[in-house]
Amino acid sequence: MSLFLTSDEVSGKYNSRSNFSNSISPDFFQDSPFNISLKEVYFDPNFPSLPFLNAPHIITLVDPNRHEYEDLSEDIRDRRAFTTLFTHDNNRQVHASLKIDKDYIEMLDESRTEYEVHHRLNYAICISSLKDVNFKSSSEVVSFLNKYMFPLHSTKPLIYEEKIQKLTILSKFDMFFSQSLLALLGLKSVRTAQILPLVNFPPVFDRVPEEIQMAENHRDSLARMEEESILYRNYRQMTRHDLKCEMIMHYRCNGVPSRVSIEIIIKMFEAKKPIVFDFDKHFQYVNKTLRENFLTSTISKTMDYVHFTRSDILVFKNTWGRVIDKVIQMNLGEWGGLITFQSQDTSKMIVPFHNKQNLDMVQAIALDENLSNSPAILQESFNNIFFATKIEQIEFDETLCTLYGLNKRLIFNSDSDEYIPLDCNYFRCARRELEKSFDHKPYSLAPATQGDKMENSNMIESVFRTERETFHFLKAGQSYGGDEDINLACNDPKLIFVVGNFLQHSLYGSRQEKIINFFPMNHKKDDLLYHNFKNPICLNINQEPNFHIKLLDQNLRPLKAGVGIPTLLSFKKTSKKNMFPVTVVSSDAENLKLYPQNSSNCFTNKLSFPLIFADRRNWTVSLRCIAFPKLCNITPKNCYIDLKEITDEGEIEMRVVMEASYISNIHSLVAYINRSMEAVVRDSFAPSPSPKFDVKNEKVVLSTNNFICILSQPLMLILGMTHSFLDNLVIYPEKVVIEGVAKPELFLYQPKEIIAISNIVEESFYAQTRPNILRIIPVRNQEKSLGSYNFIEFQEPDNIKLAIDRIQDIEVKLFTRKGDFVDFVNENDVKIQLEFKKKQKGNDEVTWSHPFLP
Repeated sequence: MSLFLTSDEVSGKYNSRSNFSNSISPDFFQDSPFNISLKEVYFDPNFPSLPFLNAPHIITLVDPNRHEYEDLSEDIRDRRAFTTLFTHDNNRQVHASLKIDKDYIEMLDESRTEYEVHHRLNYAICISSLKDVNFKSSSEVVSFLNKYMFPLHSTKPLIYEEKIQKLTILSKFDMFFSQSLLALLGLKSVRTAQILPLVNFPPVFDRVPEEIQMAENHRDSLARMEEESILYRNYRQMTRHDLKCEMIMHYRCNGVPSRVSIEIIIKMFEAKKPIVFDFDKHFQYVNKTLRENFLTSTISKTMDYVHFTRSDILVFKNTWGRVIDKVIQMNLGEWGGLITFQSQDTSKMIVPFHNKQNLDMVQAIALDENLSNSPAILQESFNNIFFATKIEQIEFDETLCTLYGLNKRLIFNSDSDEYIPLDCNYFRCARRELEKSFDHKPYSLAPATQGDKMENSNMIESVFRTERETFHFLKAGQSYGGDEDINLACNDPKLIFVVGNFLQHSLYGSRQEKIINFFPMNHKKDDLLYHNFKNPICLNINQEPNFHIKLLDQNLRPLKAGVGIPTLLSFKKTSKKNMFPVTVVSSDAENLKLYPQNSSNCFTNKLSFPLIFADRRNWTVSLRCIAFPKLCNITPKNCYIDLKEITDEGEIEMRVVMEASYISNIHSLVAYINRSMEAVVRDSFAPSPSPKFDVKNEKVVLSTNNFICILSQPLMLILGMTHSFLDNLVIYPEKVVIEGVAKPELFLYQPKEIIAISNIVEESFYAQTRPNILRIIPVRNQEKSLGSYNFIEFQEPDNIKLAIDRIQDIEVKLFTRKGDFVDFVNENDVKIQLEFKKKQKGNDEVTWSHPFLP
């Protein structure tokens, strides 16, 4: 007998296509006990192209130090908050008012845009969010987003060439895109950090914009700001403490390496004054501190080996003060010993003291003071400080690096007398120090500090996350091209789980769920999704008057299904024994706490209770189905390029390694390789532009420029630079153009099967080895497969014998035939459904039962 459950029946409450109840007639249970299985699913896959996941879609950052006032839209330029923001001075005396401006920008009922201007920290953020939106075409996506999501931009950042279906993003402001929006636009993050900081945004569409009710009287302006933003509660705490920084000077004196550590005290936060920082006063203090530490250290070391008398010390004291005063006057009142921090107009710099010009003037001072006839202690100290010493490098702590815009270590060229320019930025440092005072980054500060850190990045990089979204940084002035076409279905669920209240629990990761079954979303956007379970799970049924069904996504979250055809599920009564399915999940949250090293190709699941098999020899396990992400067709092992540039100073060698990724068209692969080469060449400080790949007439063309290029043999085959695998490396000389000889084959090195290894099954024989093989899984061509998930359902069970009689930890490893871990794309996880059976011999039949559950 069949049972059909449909979402268009109303059972005393509202039913939706993904959450519905059906009343069940008592006659349905008249022949109980029986089991039931889900045979067919009819579902309309109408999902929003851009879902709202309780987080913004776009955050725009405005920093007057990097962005221009003229690039703001006319409406925004008319707002006093932004006019004031661009009048703050970050030069010698830093001015900033104690004020926050917040407002909403009315755009559309489906959207919400608000901005915050933090004058004290010199930045503004604009947060744009959309409710679930469904787009019909690529051009509609671009025009809608440009119109409603970028109110700060005078020139909209999305550029779409419809004829060739190419999207380019070019913004005058730093931006942060959510993962769902980035995927919709066909872009992907090149670099993903292992651990991203969690940022919690306030509710967007649930709260009503209203004026903040504040007390009329405040003890100061900062107290008013504390009511408006949590940032300034910590800001006040920071005003009560000075920052202690460290600078370590490495130098040589008479050829002997020496070092001196100097503590620098900085008052970074000011509670009342409009002048928050004075670089002139700061440099005067730093120079004095450096000078006194250097002089004290050098003179002390000199006195250790030079003989002197009491009268020598008197002469030293009388003469030394005049000498130092003259040296300070010689440097226009500033001298820091080994180096000097200087401000000239709008420029700030570090100037090494021991250059030819300064030493000539010091020599004149020595003649003027007649030091040649002075005591040995004075002559030796003078020589050690001014002539026998040379600065080699300086180490700065993180705070000073941020304040001065320097790397951790500053190395001086012994043959160069040039000054070193500083990119001093008080606001950048203040924001970073304020961020350190929080355990969790505030949403209003995270974009500003991340924008500071990513100032030199030219790639799309993930920077922080919410509970359900990941945000990626796009730098102002940098052009980003789509790696894929605009994909209106990219945010659809990858898998759909059917959950019912009327069936037994099954094990899912670290917990128990009433999962009936699950199926993939491999479909075309406007077609009705039909899935037939060829090997359905038979489950015990509970006698409930109402059968409640929920359809969940791959993370067991409710589906965001729009208006569409009602859902229909077809069940079958069966007399078959009930099955006992166990689903192991690579990204299970609780198991990640126990096994933080879990990944999609190697993971362990601790079940919610152990499975006890008293007569283990009669028990078997089968892999019923597996859902796994697309396999990377570009891997570091196969795809790398060695570059060499010959310059006047010598050879510069570097290796460009492609990170594991899934790329489905040659234009995207060429763009990715070019970006990777540009980044490596830039980081290696090579003087010439990097080599460049291009595509002409469906073949790859390489311009080597000034580099000698050596491509890995697999990469040559993938790009069509050769017809066959070469035994020897091909060296392409500089300044040549090489055209490919064959059509590129992007999926040539994609694994064709996956070997699943598990600790719970007995050993098998694989050539000369004995691995615990659970199953060998065929992999279809990833270029032709629909959707982001591969879903393989096995009709015939393998019935592999168990290796252990008590199972609580199930370990799974997924290898290629070559013994390497399988490289999956990183946005999805792996789900494997196992079925345990016990063989019971009767007269002429074999039956199965589930294990004892303690």
